Amino acid sequence: ADELYTLGLLRGGDGGFRLDDTATRQEALTMIVRLLAKEETALSGTWKHPFADVKAWADGYVGYGYTKGLVKGVGAKTFGGEENVSVSQYLVFVLRALGYSESAGDFTWRDPATLSVKLDLIASAKDAASGTPCTRGEMVLITDNALSKKFKGADTAPLDNLRAYLAGDSSSLSSTQIARKVAGAVFSIDTYYDLDCELQFAVGSGFFLTADGVAVTNYHVLKGSYAARVELVSGETYPVEGVISADNLRDVAIIKVSKTAVDGSSISRFPTVTLGRSALAEEGDPVYAFGSPLGQANTMTDGVVSNICRYVDGSQFPYIQVSANTAKGSSGGALVNDRGEVIGITSAKYNGAEDMTLCIPIDDTL
Repeated sequence: ADELYTLGLLRGGDGGFRLDDTATRQEALTMIVRLLAKEETALSGTWKHPFADVKAWADGYVGYGYTKGLVKGVGAKTFGGEENVSVSQYLVFVLRALGYSESAGDFTWRDPATLSVKLDLIASAKDAASGTPCTRGEMVLITDNALSKKFKGADTAPLDNLRAYLAGDSSSLSSTQIARKVAGAVFSIDTYYDLDCELQFAVGSGFFLTADGVAVTNYHVLKGSYAARVELVSGETYPVEGVISADNLRDVAIIKVSKTAVDGSSISRFPTVTLGRSALAEEGDPVYAFGSPLGQANTMTDGVVSNICRYVDGSQFPYIQVSANTAKGSSGGALVNDRGEVIGITSAKYNGAEDMTLCIPIDDTL
């Protein structure tokens, strides 16, 4: 498990690796996509599939796996991602990933064990008896064995591709480039007790998703207020026309900002951010937080991802914990990776610890 963790294949959380838990089909597919060093490809592409029961965060994994023939559904329009996977089913996934197929006569979906024993993926066919549930620990052991197995008809193995992928990422931007790319799309937001915007209620941050003024901030920044205005890096102030959607549980609000400023001038288009995938974040990744801490607009701090799956005070959804410093007023700001892509919304921090910031994963919200 530790080896797979260092390669980015296995993710943990506050509950650890949960090796005794039975793996689900979507967990199994995610592991297969990572084994092939194709997670970024899967999450950044527009892959198609016929299933109606796939959640938004898993859509890329399922689309990629289905398109590449790695997995099929449990029905014509049902993927069954939350269903438990058996050892036999997971071996089928792994064999397909290694280039073996049923159509070529390499194995059958009823009997993946014979070939799996030959390849040393498992020790005995008894390990893949029909219906045997595949724990996350068993999935780890099979995957670890598969790392060094050469693809069918090739001289390379998954581990070779993973090492090349991990060593070959040269798309990172400098902090200066990131600031230029992101800062203009992040704003400070003032909320008010009254519609005339004379009695200030709270301050926060936000960022634009579209050029016509659709933006995001934290729900708690707006909660209880009657009006709001945003201030751009340029110093121009624009009223918030309304709330498009609000989710108290996830602490996210989508708002619409007027293109006509308070002083009567207008803007043709707002600068926007580029959205990334929070599922690609890993512990140790460099990140940057943009917002308006203590009302100081256009503030950028840097840090690293400290934990990708932090549950706090019984929260239903996990946060990304980062070491980038934040303070009151940063709520609703943008958490950005080293490509200048937004992967989270800064939301909270531990009391007395400015370098323990909690961010809402962008995959879970937009």
